[in-house]
Amino acid sequence: MKRMIALGGGCYGLLHVSHLLKARAKGRIEFDRIVVVDRNAVPLVRQRLGDHPDVEYVQDTWEHFLYQYARKGGLGPDDEVVPPCIGPHLTLLWLRERINRETSLRAEIVPWDIRIGTPFEVTLPVGTHAVSYALWRCPSTCIEPPLCPAIRGPRDWDMEAFVRKHFSRWTVRDRPIDHCEVFVSRHRAWGVATYPAIRFLEAWDRMERLWQTDPGREWQVLVATVSACHGLLGVLRVVKGRSDE
Repeated sequence: MKRMIALGGGCYGLLHVSHLLKARAKGRIEFDRIVVVDRNAVPLVRQRLGDHPDVEYVQDTWEHFLYQYARKGGLGPDDEVVPPCIGPHLTLLWLRERINRETSLRAEIVPWDIRIGTPFEVTLPVGTHAVSYALWRCPSTCIEPPLCPAIRGPRDWDMEAFVRKHFSRWTVRDRPIDHCEVFVSRHRAWGVATYPAIRFLEAWDRMERLWQTDPGREWQVLVATVSACHGLLGVLRVVKGRSDE
């Protein structure tokens, strides 16, 4: 069974779920079920759509849901995650939580303190870094086409390529980045972007191999969730010693 995991059941969640169902009805996308994750038992999506036979509702926080879901036996190999348009850096928080709960290591978020050269960039109060190639306000339903409607010309940039090319040169809090995990969100239906859920398992496997190569070493790990034009970056410092010690 292929599931679309929609994080958020509010106004953006309603847009995402509605557009996914419409796209499936037109044969533009295939899936079996949409899972809407929201802290409210009756979010806006449910109020508007009711109990749709192919929509399941889970009352939970995004962070707790992802920790339980994003593991072997939890996610399906073909599942896709629909991230919220506005929200915390969930992939970063997921990795920190799993390291702290399941290993003998301790992971802490390192407050961002550098500029990396994208046209727009701002460090958020929680210590993560928002970046964009746009100096204008993009509509939430933009599909990031090859021809950018804002500049009326070719979109000759890609945030994933930029991060992968340059991350090894960055030093956050005077320490270089040792490793990078990028979750790439691409548009699957009008106004709906997703990334493959299997990326969680792939990232975790790489992280386990990373610290097994040198168990006593301190690691600085960049986690990026990006689309073609925008991104959210965060750094974890992973050291020996459990967080409850």
